[in-house]
Amino acid sequence: MRPDLSQETKDLLRRAVHVVRAASPADVAPSTAREYRRVADRIFARRRPDGSFPPLEQLTDSRAYYAQLRSAWSRHAHGELVEAISALRPPVPDADVRERLSRVRLWLAQAEAYPISRASDPLTERPGDRAPSRLTQRLASEGSRAAESRSKRRFLASLPHDWLDVLWGAAVAADHRHLDAIAVLICTGARPVEVGAGVLVERDGAGGLAFSIPGAKVGEIEGQPWRRLRVAAGQGAAAHLSRLTAGGPVLVTGPAPATLSTAIADLAGWRWSRRVSAYDIRHQRAADARNAFPGDVAACARWLGHAADTTLRYYGRLPRRAGCAGPVPLGAEAPRPVRRHLTAKRPELVAELG
Repeated sequence: MRPDLSQETKDLLRRAVHVVRAASPADVAPSTAREYRRVADRIFARRRPDGSFPPLEQLTDSRAYYAQLRSAWSRHAHGELVEAISALRPPVPDADVRERLSRVRLWLAQAEAYPISRASDPLTERPGDRAPSRLTQRLASEGSRAAESRSKRRFLASLPHDWLDVLWGAAVAADHRHLDAIAVLICTGARPVEVGAGVLVERDGAGGLAFSIPGAKVGEIEGQPWRRLRVAAGQGAAAHLSRLTAGGPVLVTGPAPATLSTAIADLAGWRWSRRVSAYDIRHQRAADARNAFPGDVAACARWLGHAADTTLRYYGRLPRRAGCAGPVPLGAEAPRPVRRHLTAKRPELVAELG
């Protein structure tokens, strides 16, 4: 007969069960789950000779990447803890009890260090990293408070007109390893997954640049299978790609979407009221297309890779006098005609876009 468990072991198991029951992980998309698994595997590969793991904050200086490490590792640790507890269910050979308890201790330590619920950590809040915006300062002086918003459309209006140039300057100064992909993103506003699939960049013969982009989010009638965008090759990111294509067309491929978005966030830092993402660039270029093609809703939809004009309402817009923050759009071609729905349902929105 197996001897009774010691009080220390009972306390260990109670703590482990409590941690598992307290965790409430939200469901994630299959692609996110696969990315979390890859990240967790990279952390596991850093395991020390004594079996412990280094603190996550020692693995990166990037705030955005740390958040990804933490999310992936906390889920992994809680999953391993559940399996470790399940492995102690009888019958368990006496020779295996010690090893299985050690596994519980290992993953309990990690699960307690990185709970799934949001908790304070050394990189989450750093006073002084983020200067309050003018609006926040004014509301504070009046005793009011602005509600937190993650709206990209609203955020776009708070950015300086040259924010894409500032972002590009930071990428050049850092000699970023994904410089070409970032340039394509700034010029076109393509989705990160489209840049990752590969964008063919070439000179258009009229002093501009042409981008052949494979479509994403394409269905039987949804989305454009491909599109060809043309921009003016003046300075900044467009001038960089113009030099790159001096010898002929170049296929620019980017990293995984999450990696590209992290790179954008790291380059921007806390220069503005919140962190920017690759999709903030997409919203900016959508606004640029509106101003470059006034009244041409179909051209704006083709620029974004859409086959209908209804989704334009979700993208940012700026006053026409603001012009274009990025390289000036010259044209957009796509194989599918753009379905028009706004004229019948929202005539006032058509007038606004025009």
